[in-house]
Amino acid sequence: MNNLCLVLPPFAPDYSGVASSLFELGGMIVIHDASGCTGNYLGYDEPRWMNSKSIVFCSGLRHMDAVLGNDKKLVKRMIEAAESLQPAFIALLGSPVPMVIGTDYDGIASEVEEATGIPSFGFDTKGTVFYDRGVSMGTIALLKRFAPASKRCEKQNNAINLLGLTPLDFGNSGNAEAVRALFEKNGIEILASLSMGLSLEDLKRSPSAALNVALSYAGIEIAKYMERAYHIPYIAGVPLGDGKAMLTAVRRFLSGEKNDSGSVWETAPKANAAQASYKRILIAGEQVTACSIRSELRRISRTADIEAAYLFNSFSEYAEAYDHKAVCERELMDLVNGGSYTDIVADPLVGELIKDSSVRFHGLPHVAVSSKVCWDDTKCVIGDDMTRFLFEIAEG
Repeated sequence: MNNLCLVLPPFAPDYSGVASSLFELGGMIVIHDASGCTGNYLGYDEPRWMNSKSIVFCSGLRHMDAVLGNDKKLVKRMIEAAESLQPAFIALLGSPVPMVIGTDYDGIASEVEEATGIPSFGFDTKGTVFYDRGVSMGTIALLKRFAPASKRCEKQNNAINLLGLTPLDFGNSGNAEAVRALFEKNGIEILASLSMGLSLEDLKRSPSAALNVALSYAGIEIAKYMERAYHIPYIAGVPLGDGKAMLTAVRRFLSGEKNDSGSVWETAPKANAAQASYKRILIAGEQVTACSIRSELRRISRTADIEAAYLFNSFSEYAEAYDHKAVCERELMDLVNGGSYTDIVADPLVGELIKDSSVRFHGLPHVAVSSKVCWDDTKCVIGDDMTRFLFEIAEG
């Protein structure tokens, strides 16, 4: 019963992550379900859907087809749709029911590709794990197919890729454009922005970048693959406020001063009683964003005791000793009410879990948590508003 949600909605699942990573690339996305999961993605996990021309279909899975394992109807429909629409690629995504009956997504995709000649992918998504795994799964599959490691490419010394950039973490209210503008205004070329403002041509030339900037957990997973396949180092972090910390770190890489992959932030020991101020802050959310915010808060207030709680997947090498994993509502409720925190930073819906009225709550909308309830209120990570938000947390 640990995964039971009484206050928070279920967090975005893996099929939403895959679909989000592919959404803008001109492909045909088919979610194999009875329409509930497709509606969940388009209605609650995809802010770009309204007025979009992207092709997303539900397979229309029915009870007897599931029981009998009748895939012929699905294959026929996919072939007919592909021949009519001529997408750049075809992606078949799984959901809980086909997971239970052991659907062979790769086999179906191979059959469709053989019939149509269109590159086709099968994704064994289950709807039972988090979206971030789906984002990296979708992006890495495209890289393997359209930018194979065996293909030689000439490195561009002043160019970077942005990785793990989707509305599930950053919304659709200008963050993608603001982050790209930050680098471009400072003379740094962006080859590919995976996966907002991305084309297949951008993706194909992404191995030429000198550095990858991983903006999320999914971005780190993609960066680790690209480091193995194309020998591109990466730096993890989200630029915040004026973005100077990130720009400084990126320039160190591009100048050759630094070449080992890592993060913008530095892990630090827990503040002892003599050092700590009265402020005890918890940042709950996606790992890279949480750690980036903590790093900026420490620049403002060196005495605040700051912990992070990771609601989704996380890398231990980028966590501090006193950080937490809170991957379900019960764990998060116990944490926010049992840690004696003076300030908590999290999605606005998390505020409903806090019982102590003296705790100062700072809402930071996250689409993967609160969905369409708060996605119009997503904060822009770049600019004066974010700077004020950070100072309010650190000094309020």
